[in-house]
Amino acid sequence: TYSGTLLMNGTSVSGSSNGNSGVLSVIKNATGSVTINHFSETANNNNYNNTLLAITGSTGTLTFNNLVFQANGTGHTGKGVTMSGGGTLAITATGGASSIDVGSTALDLNGLATLVESQEAVLRLGAVRLAATWHVEGVSPALRKIATAAESATSSANPWSAVS
Repeated sequence: TYSGTLLMNGTSVSGSSNGNSGVLSVIKNATGSVTINHFSETANNNNYNNTLLAITGSTGTLTFNNLVFQANGTGHTGKGVTMSGGGTLAITATGGASSIDVGSTALDLNGLATLVESQEAVLRLGAVRLAATWHVEGVSPALRKIATAAESATSSANPWSAVS
């Protein structure tokens, strides 16, 4: 677990590997403020089917300025960035344009599903609004569960009763 403030400049990761896994970076359990400038990652292998950056269990603020991710091989179906477990993610053009060029999902926010089921009403409402605005498919089962709950019609068991 990382807690505090971290600033990184000029990080680049590039490579090819046999098989489908390719290049993968992971940020796990960051609870502080993380800013990464000029982060470039490229998977050059064919049939890449992994995730270039997986962010999990982080509750801090992660900011990427000039993030450039690519999967260049043929037949690639990998993802660019996945985030689950909370936290705040910002991808900016500060210091240069940011881009994610992969064969599948560039930015996967299906981790919002856990926040939709949060016990904290304000957090739950925010996650539902984000999921609806960005059309996050992975949240659909959690939203269906809320919408079809028999007790949601009564104010005492209504999951939104504490939210204004």
